[in-house]
Amino acid sequence: MIIYIAGKYNAPTDGERLRNTNKAIDFGIEVYKRGHYPHIPHLTHWIEKRMDYNGEPPRQNDYWYVFDNLIIPKMDGFIKICNDGESKGADAEEALCRKLGIRIFKSLDEIPRA
Repeated sequence: MIIYIAGKYNAPTDGERLRNTNKAIDFGIEVYKRGHYPHIPHLTHWIEKRMDYNGEPPRQNDYWYVFDNLIIPKMDGFIKICNDGESKGADAEEALCRKLGIRIFKSLDEIPRA
């Protein structure tokens, strides 16, 4: 399965955003170890960093939300690594998955081994 890893990204400092990105990557590694393919949208953190380095104009958060909403219908599963209300984006992504009938996992233990 391709499993979408949702979680909090936005934070006041770059260090906190990096910490959130690493948490998502670690979760994705666990999904991989179960024999599945993790989709980790937090990896756009590195695109953002490179665009900043290159002097590109700031992006609107909506850019990535639109992108994620185009990817989600292609997913086989979804897991959120934060609590409800902790991430507006992750909550919206979960709602979209429910609407589309995408399988939602509440914990890593619920993800079957391939």
